[in-house]
Amino acid sequence: MNISKPFLDYKYKVLNEALEQPHVHQKDILKEVVKVFSKTQYAQDLGFKSEVATKDYLKQTPLCRYDDLSSYISSMKLGQKNLLLKDKVRYYGESSGTTGRNKHIPLSKKYVRECLIKGSMYAAAIVNHYVRDATEGKMVVLPGSLRQVGDNQIGDVSAIMAEHIPLLLRHKSAINTGNTLNGSWETKLSAVIDAAETSKIMGISGLPTWNLKLLEHYIATHSEEKIEAFINNISFFVHGGISLAPYRQRFNQIFQDRDIIYINVYNATEGFFGFQLDPDDGEDLTLFIDGHVYYEFVRLQDIDHQNPQILSLSEVEKDVPYVMIISNTSGLYRYVMEDVIAFANTAPFKIRILGRTSGFLNAFGEEVMEDTCNQVIDQLTQLTGVEVNDFTVAPRFIQHPDQTYMGCHEWLIEFNAAIDYNEEQLADIMDQELKKLNHDYAEKRKNDYIMCAPIVKVLQHGCFHRYLSQQRKVSVQSKIPRISSNRQLVDDIYALI
Repeated sequence: MNISKPFLDYKYKVLNEALEQPHVHQKDILKEVVKVFSKTQYAQDLGFKSEVATKDYLKQTPLCRYDDLSSYISSMKLGQKNLLLKDKVRYYGESSGTTGRNKHIPLSKKYVRECLIKGSMYAAAIVNHYVRDATEGKMVVLPGSLRQVGDNQIGDVSAIMAEHIPLLLRHKSAINTGNTLNGSWETKLSAVIDAAETSKIMGISGLPTWNLKLLEHYIATHSEEKIEAFINNISFFVHGGISLAPYRQRFNQIFQDRDIIYINVYNATEGFFGFQLDPDDGEDLTLFIDGHVYYEFVRLQDIDHQNPQILSLSEVEKDVPYVMIISNTSGLYRYVMEDVIAFANTAPFKIRILGRTSGFLNAFGEEVMEDTCNQVIDQLTQLTGVEVNDFTVAPRFIQHPDQTYMGCHEWLIEFNAAIDYNEEQLADIMDQELKKLNHDYAEKRKNDYIMCAPIVKVLQHGCFHRYLSQQRKVSVQSKIPRISSNRQLVDDIYALI
């Protein structure tokens, strides 16, 4: 008997019941967070003397970023207790910081279970609801790597999650994560290929870029008969990390325009925050309301103010760019996520990820978000009929002979195949599209007074992959930053050409 299906049906019911009472869950989570916070050295260092009331927590606890917590986390990794959490933490999720050094986010066992795994179970329940035979086959989940450092396990959050998937669903993974967890990308790719020979693969999961590589590798190395059998079995794709929009056309080509169910998820190193409740929601994500995370928000325009207004979930408005602030039960208290979101709906709460505060081009007052760049690339893909493998954009400053300075955007783009447009034509197309999508950009471009037309450089196929290899970041969770406020990334890539 397949007991996975009734289990996921039950989870889907629990999810929808939780969404009906968002503020009740958030109030309860805040109480739990403050209870954990009260027993920490961090609370004492902020001036709290005893048990902390929720109103005092919200009034007196400042916003913090990773650098504010790094010394506590370093001591926690050495075994010291009572710093950000009462108990010792074994797991640390690793991600790249904006300063170039890696961040290690503490993840308690309880938080892994009640946030990361619970969120993934909700995502599985959504898939099960729309793909009724999903549990009859297996799913390709490509976790990142995990390494032992002293008493700690440090690595990609997907690898930490792989160790905690409930036994009831663990057999639904097409590959043995225990054997492949610390393997190379090539090892994991080989494991998937082997699994496809003996298992019915019904779904794939992860970054769109890496799953494209997986599918294209299979297509390039197998007979038409095997390709057809493999592709035709796939009925859903759970994706996250970057926007699917620039790659949607290529996936449609591979799946031959079959009715694949795409489910977007918002799963970061710091926690699981959202999922696409309805496949027709596009880029909109339903906020994960009962996952041991208390949410607050600051308007993007105010985030660098000394004392910005901090809003609760009940105070947000639609279509306003906010920076998301989280407090969780795993050592993060009013932590600035650096993600910029906007609410598409407030009943239920649905958000759209606009980009990162660091992925926000405003070198010339143009205020271009990552979401807008994705829309430009999507339009470019539709116009050229060729998929974009990857891209990045950065500012460029130009000094003219008369000593005046102007600026522009410089785009590095890697297409999946040859195109019938030259770089100047592409630049003009993208310039016109940006003017349509962004009023501030259009104003700065008037008469070439502040900004001139963008520069486009078409890269050879595989250039971004070579860059990741050089940086030793070839993994299933590695991705090229879409936007950079400086030219370091662009210059590094030019050095490889």
